[in-house]
Amino acid sequence: MSNSLLSQRAEQMEPVYRDYILSGDVSVIASEFSQAHNLDTTSATALENGIFLFLLFFIDKKAFVKFIMENCSLREREALVLIEAISLSLPINIREIQQKTSLLVFNEEISDGDTDLTFDIAEAEATISTLNAVRTMANDNQMIGQPYKEKMHTSTQSAILNESKSSGQWETGK
Repeated sequence: MSNSLLSQRAEQMEPVYRDYILSGDVSVIASEFSQAHNLDTTSATALENGIFLFLLFFIDKKAFVKFIMENCSLREREALVLIEAISLSLPINIREIQQKTSLLVFNEEISDGDTDLTFDIAEAEATISTLNAVRTMANDNQMIGQPYKEKMHTSTQSAILNESKSSGQWETGK
């Protein structure tokens, strides 16, 4: 894509939007998200280019998802979460201009991150996949190579009731 085409497209934007795109903040955003997703140099450059294409309305949100999946080797839900996070990292006035213009250019619906169910599911799944396992005393002993010798007790209500019935502790009337 030629620089003249990019410049021509930028000149058609509202001055505040154009100034933001040309300010260098897009490169900073791309760099931050590239580091957070451990992208290599080629993928990081592709992400930055994709953000510019998206913000200059050469590609819509669906095409941006595909672009990220193909060029950054991310799964669809990761790409969705990444794009929503990038959108939310934009200043609110820039984000509003981007959404309104995208609606006009691509006949897209303006998505609100709080009501977009797909985004919420993708974000929840991505968050859950990053959680560490619950640390227990038994796990700690296994990690240092010592078996856990104390009696393990179950904690579900039905297990507690069944154990107490078998031991006769809770029986009344005897």
